[in-house]
Amino acid sequence: MIRPEGQGHSGRGQVGMTSPSANADAADRAGRFRLYDPRIKDAYAELAAFREHCPVAHSDQHGGHYIFTKFDDVELGLTDFEHFSSVQTTVPPFEDPAGSQIPLQFDPPEHTLYRQSISSVFSPAYIRRSEPRTKALAVSLLENIVERGGGDLVKGFCTPLPVSTFLLILGAPVEDAGRLMAWKNQILHEGFSGDQKLRNHVDTQVRPLIAEYFEGLLVERGQQADPPDDVLTTVARGRYGDRPLTLNEQVRIVMLLSTAGSDTITNTLSMSLYYLATHPAALRQLRDQPELIPAAVEDYLRYASTVTTARLCVAETSYSG
Repeated sequence: MIRPEGQGHSGRGQVGMTSPSANADAADRAGRFRLYDPRIKDAYAELAAFREHCPVAHSDQHGGHYIFTKFDDVELGLTDFEHFSSVQTTVPPFEDPAGSQIPLQFDPPEHTLYRQSISSVFSPAYIRRSEPRTKALAVSLLENIVERGGGDLVKGFCTPLPVSTFLLILGAPVEDAGRLMAWKNQILHEGFSGDQKLRNHVDTQVRPLIAEYFEGLLVERGQQADPPDDVLTTVARGRYGDRPLTLNEQVRIVMLLSTAGSDTITNTLSMSLYYLATHPAALRQLRDQPELIPAAVEDYLRYASTVTTARLCVAETSYSG
């Protein structure tokens, strides 16, 4: 949670009901906590310590922010939009040159109206339509690795599978997967690097290229008299309340879907497979009892989640003391 200057509650955060020394140690570590710090060997253990000793922890990093570690607290932060707004969803804050991400960075009622315009393509029935093609693609990628006698699973499977699947569901040419992956890597590595020149290059060259690519697809789809039933058509014909979505809004929606449908899944898939590779008993259990796989997938989506979300505190509030 982000606390704007002069708002929120002060201090080192709420402490747990354990020993004063353990609470003080956890609060001190929380003050130096940076989620993506490569020196953190086990983020799960660190967050568990905060949850026990300092459940609402305060970090001095990135201008200062609070870390909610218990379910009820997190649920409150994600649902109480009158105090915790979605206008800022990352630590440190990031502003997309194209504009606020739709619908991610909007609060109700705007969020609701934007979400309604695309909600139909996220229903289980709609997604199941792409299942045969997705399975065929996954088998093909794995067979390529097997035929070579092994290989890099992240590069050969976890990266191309989500991007190609996203393009299938979107309704864009799957042959464009290589171009999309190159752009994605530039945004994630150069766009968030410490090199200002690289960041400027991404903002002024790479992001406009992606926007232009999706804009072309959306314009073409919007001009078709009998378009296919896919995500591009849904977005191109989407509405915000009683008006059509503007082309800029359409592009921002698809750009967000592109990020969510590619890199996020690549990382979660990679971490899930890494867990199985380093826990032979869990892998053996799924091999022996394949009926457990659906439930295991749900667990890995939570355990290996690579998405952390923030909120901006927009109104004076005191929480848990």
